[in-house]
Amino acid sequence: MSCIPQLLVPANGAVLSLQTSAQKAMLASRRRFVPHKPNITPRKHDLTTPLGVVFRWKGGAGELQLCQDNAFEQPLRYRGIGCCTVYNLLPGSAWYWRVMLSNRQYSEIRRFVIEEAMPVFLHVEGLSNVRDIGGWRTNDGRRIRSRMLIRGCQFEPKGSLDFRITEAGKATYFSELGVRTELDLRGVEEGRETLVHPGYRRIHIPASAYATWAQEGIFSSEQKATMKRIFTVLCDENVYPLYFHCAGGGDRTGTLTFLLQTLLGVSLEDALTDYEYSNLSISGERSRFSEVFIAFLAKLEKYAPGKGIQCQVKAYLRDCGVSSVAICKLRSLLLE
Repeated sequence: MSCIPQLLVPANGAVLSLQTSAQKAMLASRRRFVPHKPNITPRKHDLTTPLGVVFRWKGGAGELQLCQDNAFEQPLRYRGIGCCTVYNLLPGSAWYWRVMLSNRQYSEIRRFVIEEAMPVFLHVEGLSNVRDIGGWRTNDGRRIRSRMLIRGCQFEPKGSLDFRITEAGKATYFSELGVRTELDLRGVEEGRETLVHPGYRRIHIPASAYATWAQEGIFSSEQKATMKRIFTVLCDENVYPLYFHCAGGGDRTGTLTFLLQTLLGVSLEDALTDYEYSNLSISGERSRFSEVFIAFLAKLEKYAPGKGIQCQVKAYLRDCGVSSVAICKLRSLLLE
């Protein structure tokens, strides 16, 4: 008698969330909207790792197959003994799944959907605070393209930040996410090449953050020239998918992310929410009410008083030497 695998979870038609309870609680927290003094004490435990989709079945060792059509012409394949966990499925995507045993007996086919929820944390083993910039809606009704720009932390331990990408993490980074370029925003004394892969390129452009970091932050003459260099890189279609980072992925990375998102048309509130999600990393609280962020927004406001954050960021970048043509090209590259 042949053995046919019996599927257990997820149930057929299930809608699954990839956000943990801590990540959902962060989104629901009222503290973010009430003026307060941010707690900069480093968090003891990192809370930025997303949930994976857990698959369970009866029948023993088998091959889990995932596909976005029920013909399974080009499925994703995973091995497991009655269970398997899969990370980084796109929010809003629908999937079919089945299990094939070694005797080539197939289970039934089930379907599930990944809940559409922002922001999108990514699981890259060994790293913290890794997020897809894609998926955010813009003021013209479009979305930022997924898996084009990924933000995160550094790859190796330094100082109090004990991150080290694992071999499994490298497989996710290169094979699953397909990263082609690393944009390293750390200082000369911080940055060094750590990942090697065919066709992979590391671009090191030391950057600042906010308006008071290193006296003037991103508003000094030197940093305006740096910002032009960064946006010249971002306008090159050959660099994508691109991973950009500083040390912990909160300040320099957070500042560049904020500029990118608001330039592309993400609302101020959504951009602030994404910025504040670095609270879940071990770096300490990032808040719209911090002195550095208030000064940052005030400085941007002076570029186009009363005209909204998108106009203000666009005017700032023009002052950095980023042309209107470059901004239009960036929008065409990164918006659906």
